[in-house]
Amino acid sequence: MRRVAPAAVALAAVFVVLDGTALAREKPPAFASYAEMRAEVIRLSNEKMYAEAAAILEKAVDAYPDRLRANTYNLALMRVRLGEPEKAAGALELGLSRGAWYGRFDFFADLWAPLKALPRFARIEKRCEARRAEAEKLVKPRLDVVVPPGASPGKKLPLFIALHGGGENVDAFRPHWTSPLLQQGFVVAYPQSTQLVAPDGYDWMQDAPRTLRELKDVHAKLVTGYPVDPARVVIGGFSSGGAAALEVVAAGTFPVSGFVSLCPPRPPGFTAESARAAAARGVRGTLLTTERDPRLADQRETAEVMRSTGLLVDFVVAPDIGHWYPADLAARIDATLRVVVPLEPSGESAETGERTVVEAAIRDSIGWALRKDRARLESVLTHDDDLFIFHPDSKSTVRGWAAFSRLLDGFMDPRFVATRFEVKDLAITFSRAGDVAWFSSILEDCGSWEGKESCWKDTRWTGVLEKRAGSWKIVQMHFSFARDKVLSECPPPAAK
Repeated sequence: MRRVAPAAVALAAVFVVLDGTALAREKPPAFASYAEMRAEVIRLSNEKMYAEAAAILEKAVDAYPDRLRANTYNLALMRVRLGEPEKAAGALELGLSRGAWYGRFDFFADLWAPLKALPRFARIEKRCEARRAEAEKLVKPRLDVVVPPGASPGKKLPLFIALHGGGENVDAFRPHWTSPLLQQGFVVAYPQSTQLVAPDGYDWMQDAPRTLRELKDVHAKLVTGYPVDPARVVIGGFSSGGAAALEVVAAGTFPVSGFVSLCPPRPPGFTAESARAAAARGVRGTLLTTERDPRLADQRETAEVMRSTGLLVDFVVAPDIGHWYPADLAARIDATLRVVVPLEPSGESAETGERTVVEAAIRDSIGWALRKDRARLESVLTHDDDLFIFHPDSKSTVRGWAAFSRLLDGFMDPRFVATRFEVKDLAITFSRAGDVAWFSSILEDCGSWEGKESCWKDTRWTGVLEKRAGSWKIVQMHFSFARDKVLSECPPPAAK
């Protein structure tokens, strides 16, 4: 949902109504432009001089006919601030009489309650909805696509599908949703929903099934018409766009490697079960929100579902801001991209890029324990019956994800502390098709239980990874000790 227009700043507080009747009768000043007038209205509103602002807006309705909707809306706002809901309704009816209409989110804030309590407001809403429905029949899909300048011919690039917020459009959204990595190495697609909620604003969550159909079509156009690697797709967005991104993740509408969702409402299709299934497909992502977002409690619950199912990379609450884009959004987007999708920096071969990702998965399958980052471990393992692990002892063989998950619970016991590890002589080989890799190494892995340290030293460690839905997953591992070394350290007892 977009912010209220700048002339309606500081909506959340309750202000003392000023008696500006005499001042309102004075002739408003002339302005050189609409922008100058608008800036003055904002200043007066911020200083709680609502009567003076209303007087200017009364004249602006006729002076700037091309800004009819904004001026009548903001005039209604000033009238509500002054405790004059009937006059506020009159301002909106004036706009309607001249062809304007108002969006579904325009009266979302609590300060509009006195106006919404009037019987005539219901009639205003009905007229607006009728005009909205007629206007929506003319809406055509829009898709803006940005390919980085200088992209090598024939090279497939990762794709980011960025979804605008509710009440926004692509033009308003694009300047906010960008980052250095997106600009330099991604095909970035900005689709616009066809679900009209305001004369210049669209929403993704009025009809979720329709959204999924539209985005599936968008994805198909992108992977066939642009230099896109279908195994490296990330989706994200703001507000209703963030919710739509999570709906795609939950439904598996098309393969994605990750997501970045900012200030989303709770998506109806996003459940613990669907999150677990997405994590099993290798999806991971970040949930971002703000300290004063009205849905923060719901977002915390959603983040906990993501964390418990292994879906979450990070959950960040930006301080001292409402439902809007935080200043560090670009950095947060890039931090997530580095985790969820192989970037293949300029000058690096595809195999080198894959090798980097595979090596990180191998090392993190041990190193996760230093921080007890269970989500990271779960993200690099397959979550099905294919998972198989031979441990040095005969009692700890793992067959399937369910068995491993039970074993993992023991490592989360606070009495266990991982202290250090080292992977030596790591060798990685890829299949000719590039979708399977196997490795060998010598591992030293140490931890303590109730303060007493023990180590696996000179452990022979091998394993197999498979690339599934764009993400590398460990499907098999084998840990063992060389018999001659074991015997040299623990010789058998002498025969009697």
